Amino acid sequence: MSECQQLKSEYAQLETLKQEFETAFDDAVKSGNTEKAKQLKTEIQEKLASLKEKIVPREIKAIFINPETSEQKEIKINIQEKIQEFQEFYKKHNLPIPNEQEIMSVWRKNHKEIKEEIEKYGYDNVLIIPENLPDTENLNGIMTEGYINQAISRVAEDFLALNTLKTQKLKSFYVTMTRIFMTM
Repeated sequence: MSECQQLKSEYAQLETLKQEFETAFDDAVKSGNTEKAKQLKTEIQEKLASLKEKIVPREIKAIFINPETSEQKEIKINIQEKIQEFQEFYKKHNLPIPNEQEIMSVWRKNHKEIKEEIEKYGYDNVLIIPENLPDTENLNGIMTEGYINQAISRVAEDFLALNTLKTQKLKSFYVTMTRIFMTM
């Protein structure tokens, strides 16, 4: 069952409990026995709190007012897009991928505070860091691994391109390019 279908099912159960509560409340008014109504009220409150926990706002919209210029800036942060962006980044660099459920839990629990910070300081991005990120020395090694090979390949390609130009008797172009590189 998809998350949306699960939420709809839980909401339908909540509606059923509401109807049962209304009936029990009417009975309590007539008979004075409030036990069933109290029990249903508690159950409704628990299920409602549980349902609210599962509903996560995907986006925060806030207005930041720059205290120096009084300029207003609307800031939107979509957590789903940011999770996707960081998962791709971590995957590309062979780093541990953060747990999406944990991120959404933090987002849900701190939604109000995050919005307040955006409004107060103008933060316009989030940084998602996995809990089990390697130490700095290992992290540097992992992340620079591919860059060195790419840089060597580029230098070799550039050298071959210049060599090809030279052998094609484009000496004046080659001399001009050499002068440009020498003055840099």
